[in-house]
Amino acid sequence: MPTPTLTQLETNLEDLRAMSPRETPASDSREAMIFGIYDRLADHENCVANVVLVPADEIGAPDWDRADPTNLESLPADEWPQDEQAAMRAAVIVDQIDGCSGDTSMLVFLRENDEPSLIQIAGPEADRDIAHAIIARDIGAAPVVRPPSKFAESLAKLGQELFAPKAPPVAANDNKPAKAEKPSAFVDAETLLGMEFSPIKYVIPGYVAEGLTLLGGRPKLGKSWLALDFGIAVASGGLSLGVECEQGDAFYLALEDNQRRLQDRLRVVLPKFHRPDMSRLSLLTEAPKINAGLIDTLEAWRTRVSNPRLIIVDTLAMVRAEKKRNQDSYSADYEALSPLQRYASAHRLAIIVVTHVRKAEAEDPLEMISGTNGLTGAADSIMILNRTADGLKLYGRGRDVEEVEKALKFDGGKWSVLGNVDDVKRSDQRQKILTALSEAEKPIGPSEIATAAGMTAANVRYLLGKMVKAGECEKSEFGLYVLPSPLTPLTVQRYLPPSQCNNTECEGCEDCEGAHLKVHPMAEWPYGTPQWRGLRAAKLSIQPLCEACLCREVVEPATVVDHIIAIAKGGDPFPPLSGLMSMCEPCHNTKTNAVDHPNASGFRRAMKGYDVDGNPIDPEGWAFAGRESTGAEPAMGNDKDLVLQEADRWV
Repeated sequence: MPTPTLTQLETNLEDLRAMSPRETPASDSREAMIFGIYDRLADHENCVANVVLVPADEIGAPDWDRADPTNLESLPADEWPQDEQAAMRAAVIVDQIDGCSGDTSMLVFLRENDEPSLIQIAGPEADRDIAHAIIARDIGAAPVVRPPSKFAESLAKLGQELFAPKAPPVAANDNKPAKAEKPSAFVDAETLLGMEFSPIKYVIPGYVAEGLTLLGGRPKLGKSWLALDFGIAVASGGLSLGVECEQGDAFYLALEDNQRRLQDRLRVVLPKFHRPDMSRLSLLTEAPKINAGLIDTLEAWRTRVSNPRLIIVDTLAMVRAEKKRNQDSYSADYEALSPLQRYASAHRLAIIVVTHVRKAEAEDPLEMISGTNGLTGAADSIMILNRTADGLKLYGRGRDVEEVEKALKFDGGKWSVLGNVDDVKRSDQRQKILTALSEAEKPIGPSEIATAAGMTAANVRYLLGKMVKAGECEKSEFGLYVLPSPLTPLTVQRYLPPSQCNNTECEGCEDCEGAHLKVHPMAEWPYGTPQWRGLRAAKLSIQPLCEACLCREVVEPATVVDHIIAIAKGGDPFPPLSGLMSMCEPCHNTKTNAVDHPNASGFRRAMKGYDVDGNPIDPEGWAFAGRESTGAEPAMGNDKDLVLQEADRWV
């Protein structure tokens, strides 16, 4: 039990002495004042009050310090004690106070000078200020005027009908309609179009605007971490969810935490070095209910700080008022948030209220909020933090906030945005396709990939086209796909359709060892394969300059690797490095037109195969036809196996 504290109640003593309805010897007697306090508290129905006797000390005087709900005595037969010393021990015990714990009990008594005083005799000390405010308000307020009973209303109505003056009869042809009452306040559309309003304040741009935002999520998913991140970003002018926030004052009501846990969380999310100033973030772990002083608490903070921008209430269950008797659930939910919504709109603040969601999934994310549509109807915006098979995501929409759905990542107490849910989901689906291809023992089609990846065949076909262009996978034949082959060109036939043998006497090519195989055309066309990319890189690393230009003593970077003997004329698709030539694009175009396709139409550039004096280097043909290996090539330049090994290193 907390230590009792003595507080003088601020009330009108003269009104208090005169307000008792009981028959008392004197209107200013102690009996009249005690029962007056009891009657006024009972009239306002914000608590439960009873007149009791406190324990006496050794000399029979009231022992206020020893008063406890367990040692208080009821009035004998509900009558005022005749013994004057016992009457001095009379007091009013008050419990079941709105907005306070059920264990909280307060004691109202009169001191020797008849000044009313108040002490707390049970319950958490945090309830003391709330209880004092409610009791003092009800005692000092005017008595509640009770509405007349149904019977009294019926009698009054009957009397009015009997004795009211008769109105003159209305003419039969009087068809004029009654005049409608003029609205108290209205504006025509043209005037409204010409009015100017201040722009909407976005506290967390793209996510939280001024007004009431409802943040829902499953338990232990990280809602409080996200709310704390919002508060830190606003108080420090930092980033939250990847967007920069305008600096201002923030008020975080962490009603499910204590100060030790809040300190631990702040130490987790704030940097150890160069920590921002957090003096503009106010924290509170205990607060009254919405109908019992919460708005007063928020107003006290708002008037104290210089630039109030954000208030976070975590959670709704800790501050919502109890449902009234015979009140429907929708009205109760709507009234639970309406005071906060009106307060936010009146002062252009952003208020975030954290709440829980239902276990069941819903087609519309807003329907996941635990409760009726009264909650979502009262809020200006709604955000849902949820975990699905695709990962963590945040969905939001509202009156002043566009619909948003982001994929999130939670790491070390910090939330970060991975991107739009559709984009991130598409990346995840690509990874599933690559996994299915890597686990397949042979080329597979979209239907098989869809089955293995748990996706629809339509999505698989769409993504496969994108992935082929990006080089993430390859199309081995019509309708079949594989990963980019890690094999050398000598084994590329493994992923090609079976070739047909031209030897009719050969069975399975066991005798001829495949000498009569008709090679598939794809094996003869290397461009675009990883092996060709490796050979090209190896050649350009050894000779980065155009070899045709060097013969003319001209230095030009090489951008193309060309087959000296064209594949169409029987050249090896994957020759040794000595069978390749580093060339610039103009030299390559000239050689292709003059040698590989001499009769082809199209542009023809001047031959560059001449020396500095203009004499042809090779008058009988292309300057480099049949040339020998140069010293620039490695010793293994004519060893095809070594060349392929070197090419693998560049893949």
